[in-house]
Amino acid sequence: MNSLAFEKARKDNIFMADNNTNEILKSLESLYLKRNYEEASTLLIKNRSDFNPGLFHYNLGTVYTKWGNLAAGRYHLEKSIKSGFVNSASINNVQYVKEKLAVDDLGESKDAYDQWMDSALGLPLGLFISFALLMCLLVAGMKKFGKEVSRYALAGLLIIGLAPLTYKLTYLNKVNYAILLEEGVLREGPSRIFDQKAALNAGTKVIITKYDNGWYFISNPVHLSGWVERKNLGIY
Repeated sequence: MNSLAFEKARKDNIFMADNNTNEILKSLESLYLKRNYEEASTLLIKNRSDFNPGLFHYNLGTVYTKWGNLAAGRYHLEKSIKSGFVNSASINNVQYVKEKLAVDDLGESKDAYDQWMDSALGLPLGLFISFALLMCLLVAGMKKFGKEVSRYALAGLLIIGLAPLTYKLTYLNKVNYAILLEEGVLREGPSRIFDQKAALNAGTKVIITKYDNGWYFISNPVHLSGWVERKNLGIY
């Protein structure tokens, strides 16, 4: 596990750089080093507005993980990446938590669609935009200097460059997915009167679709399809 990204935050200036924030950071760092994770998480949540969203979720996820709450740690660490806080520390911490949890979920499914969605949903919007811009620049450069490149080839490259961003905006952004923050029960219908299908481990990542009076339907992974109570879920 990596430590809190306070020093990186100072250098990158991605939080509000006033005296109050600096004092908060000093207090958080002190609590973290003393392993007082409960107070550190409380202080982070109380001062959430002072932090860039990605940094907030990264630090809170790290604190929860060190505290032993791996499910909440995974939720916030993955949310930090979705918010654009992508670096070796955030990626390594997510991988660490997933290995510790060892749950049978979206990423561990044998279904190719489940595996693809697990990877695709975690990618930040900025990555898709950057790829699209890079391809647009490539096409513009080839059009200007590549006299022998046909218009069809340029159009094809442009489509390839814009397709992932279009897919992200029109499909991926509409997919609801969640982490089981605590152990839950998978049922055949949206009520406790329905039969239990399986037990769900804390930290399990699922895709949810229909909502019915406090219950969500899990559509993927397919082998965990069924209904689970909303209170058990941390929704992205």
